[in-house]
Amino acid sequence: MANPLWPTYGLIALLGLLLGGAQTMAQDQAACEPSLTTRGSVLQVHAPEACPIPAEQLQALLAGHLSRAASEPQPRPQSIFLGRVLQYPWLLDALLQAAAASPHWDAVQGAAKDGRNNQLVAQLLLQNDVLQHIRTSLQQAGYELTAVSVEKVLVGSHAELPRYLPAASQGRLPFDAQVWLVIAP
Repeated sequence: MANPLWPTYGLIALLGLLLGGAQTMAQDQAACEPSLTTRGSVLQVHAPEACPIPAEQLQALLAGHLSRAASEPQPRPQSIFLGRVLQYPWLLDALLQAAAASPHWDAVQGAAKDGRNNQLVAQLLLQNDVLQHIRTSLQQAGYELTAVSVEKVLVGSHAELPRYLPAASQGRLPFDAQVWLVIAP
C-alpha cells in the first residue's frame, strides 16, 4: 500500500536540493568577489582567475575604496593594477574590436605596425569609451585617469581567441595583457 505522504516527502526533498543549490551558488559568488589590496601607492585588484569581473562590480569596488582612502593618512594611490584583460570580458571585447578597427594594428603580422604592441594596446584602451564608468568613479573620488600602461600583450588568431570577434575581423589580434590604470588626484 502506498504511503500518502510520499508526495510530501518528495516535495521536501526537492526543496532541500533547490535551497542547497542556491546556497552553493551564493558561496560560489562570494568566492568570486573581487577585492583590493594596497601596496604603497598601488591598488591591486584580486579575484580567482576563473571569475570574470563585471564593469559595474569593478566600478563599485574602486569607488568604495577610493572614497575611504581619501580620508586616510596613507599615501594616495597612483595606479590601479587590474591584472589580466581576460578577467574583464567587457574590456576584452573592447580591446578586440578596437584592435580589429585600428589602422595601427597589422592583423596579418599580429603586431602594431610600429612594433610597439604594449604602447598601442594601452592607447586603444585609454581612448576607448569602455573605461568611462571607471573614469566617473575616479572623478567622484577626486582622481583622474591619466594613462593606461600594459605589458605582456598576447596575440592570437581567430581560433585561438577566447571570445568571438566581430564578423568583419580577420587575422591575429591582441587578446590579453597585464593592465595598470595610472591615476592622479
